[in-house]
Amino acid sequence: MENKQQTPSKKKFKMPSAYTILFLIIIFVAILTWLIPAGQYSTDKAGNIIAHTYKAVAANPQGIWDVFTAPIYGMIGNDHTEGAISISLFILVIGGFLGVVNQTKALDDGISSVVSKYKGKEKILIPLLMILFALGGSTYGMAEETIAFYPLLIPVMIGVGFDKMVAVAIVLVGSQVGCLASTVNPFATGVASQTLNISPGDGILSRIVLLIITVAISILYVYRYASKIEKDPAQSIVFDQHEDDLKRFALDHKDQAGAKMTGRQKAVLWLFGLTFLLMIIGLIPWDQINAKWTFFASFTKWLQSIPVLGDLIGSNLVPFGSWYFTEITTLFFLMAVIIMFVFKMKESTFVDSFLNGMGEFLALPLLWPLPEVFRLS
Repeated sequence: MENKQQTPSKKKFKMPSAYTILFLIIIFVAILTWLIPAGQYSTDKAGNIIAHTYKAVAANPQGIWDVFTAPIYGMIGNDHTEGAISISLFILVIGGFLGVVNQTKALDDGISSVVSKYKGKEKILIPLLMILFALGGSTYGMAEETIAFYPLLIPVMIGVGFDKMVAVAIVLVGSQVGCLASTVNPFATGVASQTLNISPGDGILSRIVLLIITVAISILYVYRYASKIEKDPAQSIVFDQHEDDLKRFALDHKDQAGAKMTGRQKAVLWLFGLTFLLMIIGLIPWDQINAKWTFFASFTKWLQSIPVLGDLIGSNLVPFGSWYFTEITTLFFLMAVIIMFVFKMKESTFVDSFLNGMGEFLALPLLWPLPEVFRLS
């Protein structure tokens, strides 16, 4: 037998994880602090840079300890940034909430129902959902709050025959073209108008036209991509993950088309939908859109003034319109507990489901603080 010399195969380059890439960037930026002279501009109350106010300041070179401390401050914050702890905890609690909902199988059967209902007219979901997200972005700057919708929409879009990129595009593109136009967004148009001492209503017509045009173009783009996948699934840019996605989200609906939901499962789905509705209502800054829209603030104040009942509800109750990550995180945690009681779930099952759900979402909360590092100074 001839002994053939085996040439060692070259190792293929493997892209490092997002964690490694971001940490390498942190190291690179730390090195730059030794090379680039430090300086700063003065800013106004709104945080905008004032022209011609640049001045040199004492250098603050970052060492090895600073590099490893930076991700910690990226999570918990310091004097220069709030950190990502509120967003990271929000993501974890959403994971726990979805873990509890998935334990009831209500979402699986609900998705099966949607798939059956929209069989043959799946693409109508794209314009409907993108318009809703665009309105959220245009009215109150919907951004990080959309995180909750990705795990909800991804299995639905895969189930009706598209891929997860369609779901991501619906949420991300839809909300951000809305933010781009910002017709009445108080966090963009409102701040800018206040800085320039003009009415937020100035130029609203042009912003509405911009919103309509950008939303229409975005819908057309996503619609065409979805149509291409519908005709040939291999055209998906994530086709190599298709089978794994079907298994992950349990989306083999051959035997589920006729699945009937129990009364408890229907109640869970109603609570599931109500949770997202309350989140949206709570995040819209009603009194900043219109100074006369103070109903929620007045109602909350009246509710807390009622003897015994006000104390029972809690003095820290924040009215709709003033919510942020603390409040919506509390909402998802509270609704998970309510679902446990409605579905008559055992305490041990609830805890296991909640923790397992959090575990599935653990990667993103740990990744989120790293970009915050670049806001530290």
